[in-house]
This record gives sequence, structure tokens and C-alpha cells, in this order.
Amino acid sequence: MRRRLIGIVALICLGVSLILAATRPWSSLQQSLLFSTSLRLGLTLGAIWLAYPQVEALVRRISPWWIGMAALVIVMLVVRPRVLLLLVPLLLLIAALGWLRRFLQS
Repeated sequence: MRRRLIGIVALICLGVSLILAATRPWSSLQQSLLFSTSLRLGLTLGAIWLAYPQVEALVRRISPWWIGMAALVIVMLVVRPRVLLLLVPLLLLIAALGWLRRFLQS
């Protein structure tokens, strides 16, 4: 169901961008922005629609904690790019400790 919805929204966005490209109503910056946004969103959602089974399998294998941490790192990098110098070693250390814990438990 979700995959169909993603595909439908991608087609709608691509249709809007196609209509805007055909009529070329770019008399203002907002209309040009609408065209580029709908085109990019449609292409991105189309790629997600194609890769949906693989993404779904990947999400099942990765723990929610790691997904949340990845989202937090991405937000931090958008807000403050220099944090990358601190976050990458920190995440590598956390991953190594998690691997070591699993290795010692087995």
C-alpha cells in the first residue's frame, strides 16, 4: 500500500512539473520554484518507489536506535558542519564498543 502511494505521489509531482514546463508560466520566482521542487520531489520519490523493497528489508535489519542516531547526525551536520570532526570518531567508537560487546557475549 505504501509503495503504491509513493508511486502515485511521484507521478503527481512529475505531472505537475511537466505541465509547468509545457506552459512555462515562470513570470515569478515562485512559479519557477514550484517547477523545480515538484521535479526534484517527483524524481526522488520515483527512486524511492523503485528501491522500496530493498529499503524495507534494510530497515528491518537495522535497529531503530541506529536509524535515530543517523537522523540526529544528519541534522547536526546540516546545522553545524564542523561537528563532523567530532561525530565521526564518536560514532566509530560507539560502533566498536557495540561490536566488542556482542563479541564478548558469544
